[in-house]
Amino acid sequence: MYKIIILAIANGPPVYDAHRIAQSQTWAREDTPDIKIRWLKSSSIANLEVLNNRILRLNSSPEFTRILQNRVLGLQWILNNEKFDWVIFTNTSTYFRINKLSKLLKKMPTDRPVVAGNLQPYYPKNDQWGGKRTYLQGSGIYINYEAALKIANLNFLDFINMPDDLALSDYIRMHEIEIRKIPVCNLYLHHVLFPSSQIRVKSREYPKLPEVRMYHIHRIHSSRYILIKIYYWIKLELLEFRVVNKSPMNVIKYTVRLTRYFFRSKDTK
Repeated sequence: MYKIIILAIANGPPVYDAHRIAQSQTWAREDTPDIKIRWLKSSSIANLEVLNNRILRLNSSPEFTRILQNRVLGLQWILNNEKFDWVIFTNTSTYFRINKLSKLLKKMPTDRPVVAGNLQPYYPKNDQWGGKRTYLQGSGIYINYEAALKIANLNFLDFINMPDDLALSDYIRMHEIEIRKIPVCNLYLHHVLFPSSQIRVKSREYPKLPEVRMYHIHRIHSSRYILIKIYYWIKLELLEFRVVNKSPMNVIKYTVRLTRYFFRSKDTK
């Protein structure tokens, strides 16, 4: 079994704390000998980095533009204080089926620097952050130990004000770290719960929705009985339909996204 540490950015408004608590009451209820979670928060006390109740407080700024700094400082801390084979960068709006992670990562090499995740296209509105390219979505970036040693040297000031996942992806390519694809269920876009070890439950429009999704998904995956699983799956999908049905335009966008998803899935088989 691989030793895995999940590093989740937990700075932000109070609703993010509600999301973190939902994680701690569902898939991240407790650490295991092989899988640990560390929520990353900025500390108001200078030069203090401390781990308490699985919250790692870092000597950093809580600003949104400093997410990359927090990720790198968190990575440096675990390199100095923990043993691991893989670290996963994530946030408080992601659900992991942790019993599936080792099986997923078993397919990945560990003898050379490798990073994996969900690759997304970046279409620039201007030339501020470079041209069109793909990047690793920040809800789940899987980094093996050899790659972690390289990424720990990243200077966040070289990427100031740049979105953290785009900056990290650029740094990974600059240092010739191999990138592998990992499938993700993106409930925010598709509104249908597909089988996946990682589920993105984010919602920009409805801030309280991620925690509601988290609890529903956990009931589906933690239940022993198929009828109960089906019951909670139907409840979740009815919730998603209500979200989509807020306006006719949402329904159209949802249909287009889902169609594209199925065609991409068919092409990758």
